Amino acid sequence: MAELRGLGAKLEEFRKTGARLVAISGDSVEETRTMVAKRGFEFTVLSDPGLTVAQSLGMLHTKAKETKDASRPGTIVVDREGRIRWFFIDSRIRNRPDPEEVLTQLRAAR
Repeated sequence: MAELRGLGAKLEEFRKTGARLVAISGDSVEETRTMVAKRGFEFTVLSDPGLTVAQSLGMLHTKAKETKDASRPGTIVVDREGRIRWFFIDSRIRNRPDPEEVLTQLRAAR
């Protein structure tokens, strides 16, 4: 959640680049709605409870929670044509890109 709060704090700067910040949660739709309301996020958070998106992007961490699969956290910059221009994922779950690095990558993708 710290990463999402950090990115959310830069929301206006993201908008100035013409970008749209979207997060994807592996939780159910209801759990995702509750989390968004509780945290006050002002950006789109989608729900992927079956981890279909995570699997398609190679971000699936099988048996991450004993018997339950989970998504590895990652950050992706997609250009206006839908091409992935930058992708960050690390095997160390706490290693996340700084929001300024994400902004740099967004500007480069324009």
